[in-house]
Amino acid sequence: MAVLARITAALILGLALASPSWAQPAQSGKPPAAAPAANQNAKPAAPTASNQNTKAAAAPLVDVNSASAKDLIAALPGIGDARAEAIVKNRPYIEKQDLVKKASIPQSVFDDIKDKVALVDINKATPDQMKAILTGIGDVRSQDIAKHRPYKTRDDLVKKGVLTQGVYDGLKDQIVAGK
Repeated sequence: MAVLARITAALILGLALASPSWAQPAQSGKPPAAAPAANQNAKPAAPTASNQNTKAAAAPLVDVNSASAKDLIAALPGIGDARAEAIVKNRPYIEKQDLVKKASIPQSVFDDIKDKVALVDINKATPDQMKAILTGIGDVRSQDIAKHRPYKTRDDLVKKGVLTQGVYDGLKDQIVAGK
């Protein structure tokens, strides 16, 4: 009798392991029910540091070599009348750090605005200005940039085939496509 009980138990266990469908609910052939719809009256998430930084990064760059004092004041935090006038007076800037080196602004202000400034407006700068300021830009490339104006965005330099992606990546933080 004990042998029969063991055989029966082994048979039941074997069937249970061999047939995983017993562990799953029966399916009716219908697709699973959709998740409940999101509340359409829900308020958008409150601003966070991360999505505010995204908005700040999306702000257009300001060309410190051609922007008016008024435009500098409007676009750059910590820049008032005196600092804007100093920026204009001490032009040209060959690198961003020149804003501090030429005593136009203090280091603390520079640290706040360095990602908001550019050195060349590709729609306004002369080929000579581009050559002097932009790394990897010589006679041929500066003439080509000027020839393919206007640019709606700085990315147009690659889209129009004026610069390779590699050259563009090396100078994109220094340029802006102004109006």
